[in-house]
Amino acid sequence: MLKRWVNTITRTLPLRSILVVSFVLQTFIAVGLTGWLSLRNGQKAVNQVATQLRDEISDKIKQHLDYYLNFPAFINQINSEAISHHHFDILLQFLYPRVIINLVKSR
Repeated sequence: MLKRWVNTITRTLPLRSILVVSFVLQTFIAVGLTGWLSLRNGQKAVNQVATQLRDEISDKIKQHLDYYLNFPAFINQINSEAISHHHFDILLQFLYPRVIINLVKSR
């Protein structure tokens, strides 16, 4: 069946047309396959970079949150140590004026 079909095509079409069509078809297949592989690899690279960027941003946010959430506990620790050692003058002299200045600046 296939042999008969090939024979009819070779009899009706010139050899030049058969060769041109076969080379054009091979070229289109090679270019299409190369383009598809490039697109797929490009998408993978973009996804990897996006994942790295997302992880870095998440880590930065976590670091900032840890700092801001631990700072009040640090102030409380300083206050409790000052109170336990009866260093009220240090609190009044250094810490509270800075807190008041920061409160005024933030408004």
